[in-house]
Amino acid sequence: MTLRTVARRRAERDTGTLAVLEEFGHLLEGLPNPGVRDLGRIEEPRLENGELTAAVEVGPGGAMLGVVVWDLVPGVGRRVVAYLRPSHASRKDWELLLEELEARSEHDGPLASVTPVGPESSAPEVADCFARRGYFEVDRLVLRLPSDRPLPDELASAVIDLRPLSLDDEDQLIELMREAYDIRGGEQNPWLFYRDPRRDVRDAVHENLSGRWGTWLPWASFGFEVSGKLRAAILVNRVGVPRVTDVIVAPAVQGIGVGYHLILHAARVLRERGEREPELITPSHDLRALRLFRRVGFEPVDGRGETVWVRREAVGAPPPL
Repeated sequence: MTLRTVARRRAERDTGTLAVLEEFGHLLEGLPNPGVRDLGRIEEPRLENGELTAAVEVGPGGAMLGVVVWDLVPGVGRRVVAYLRPSHASRKDWELLLEELEARSEHDGPLASVTPVGPESSAPEVADCFARRGYFEVDRLVLRLPSDRPLPDELASAVIDLRPLSLDDEDQLIELMREAYDIRGGEQNPWLFYRDPRRDVRDAVHENLSGRWGTWLPWASFGFEVSGKLRAAILVNRVGVPRVTDVIVAPAVQGIGVGYHLILHAARVLRERGEREPELITPSHDLRALRLFRRVGFEPVDGRGETVWVRREAVGAPPPL
């Protein structure tokens, strides 16, 4: 097996490459992580500008065996999404693919994480392959608020005064998120963030508000202030359905129900506007967040989880507990 880099321009790709890319794109449409879907769509402008790289796995006789797509996060490395066709998705095939990806690190940048996709990607032998090569597993759950589930009776406005957010709040959101992330430390999602928390939060907030992860909904995003300073916030984007992309609470106001009331208030506003059932994504190990979301009424969606395999050397930190 060898990796052949896909031509940036569509007109320069052969029919076999186009076929496997189309198959790959259809496969990724139902995945929960907008960043992964974004990579999987093989967007022409991003490919032509060099923001994404795609390669096809080629076997004997030029057979197309799969496809990998990645972007490069400065200071961390390549975030890879990989698909092997069912006929070539054994443990040995994944080992060969990982060897090839790791061997290209000097040329393409260090390998940070791999998200395997496809029906065979969750097989125990595939998981064992990643674990033995020094990757740790991060599971993420998709939760949804059913439209027929009554919301709790508590009125957020009667307990905590919330206000809608606007683009003018970007600087305050950056400061708020930076404070929360500095406290969280190793609980950050290591496959998405820079090692510099200041750069991380600046880009994360800007990408949210600018629509990088779906259209931002300011009318469903709220903040909580203390003495004129933003101390907590919820951000909601439309990614097909409304999605809670961030719930940020400063350490000084944690434990008094601010996060709960932010989520409840956003859910109530979305429901009043007749929006589709909102979703959110959370690491499965974050039991505190899971309890909070379940208290509002969010339920796990079967078959919508996701596994990312993170290379330890890329993040310089142990896996989250």
